[in-house]
Amino acid sequence: MSCSLPYHTVWYAPAVSRRTKQDWLRGGFEVLTHQGSDALTVENLVTHMRVTKGSFYHHFGSLAQFRTELIAFLERSGFSDVIDTIPTHLPAAQQLALITADLSRRDPVYDKAVRLWGERDPEAAALVARVDAARLTYLTALFTDLTGHPDQGQLFARLAYAFYLGTAQIQPRIMGQEYSDMIALLTRLLPQERP
Repeated sequence: MSCSLPYHTVWYAPAVSRRTKQDWLRGGFEVLTHQGSDALTVENLVTHMRVTKGSFYHHFGSLAQFRTELIAFLERSGFSDVIDTIPTHLPAAQQLALITADLSRRDPVYDKAVRLWGERDPEAAALVARVDAARLTYLTALFTDLTGHPDQGQLFARLAYAFYLGTAQIQPRIMGQEYSDMIALLTRLLPQERP
């Protein structure tokens, strides 16, 4: 018995969505943010990405390699991106206003997820330490310029950073106009005239 198909019949295979390494890393960040670091398993990742394990192992030799590359991805796409978009030739007050505007649009839950992971994983903890150091160095320079005093600059930087980190802890989260208004209130504490 032979089977003959009309000449116009075409076999359609289901479309396979190819995932890039960047897709996997973004997906991993989504899993980390919404499900926590315990959910960073191959099974959860392939379910989230709606692909097979083969796709995962095409890009990563192991889950440990994936986690290491996820940390590097997070470091590249973290707060430094905000700093990199701020023109450094602008006065410190304008730079601070631009950072505030950008951060007011961001959901602090992303930062919180990475910090929680850092409490359990040494590589993630090292990432948090590096990011904190870079953020505080940048903010200290801005606030030192605004206050004219390195000691006050460091205190204001730590105060502003502690405020930012705290926005993820309060429910509902502090975002948008409320974030901007609170930063404006904090900046009123700055000396009006530099020495």
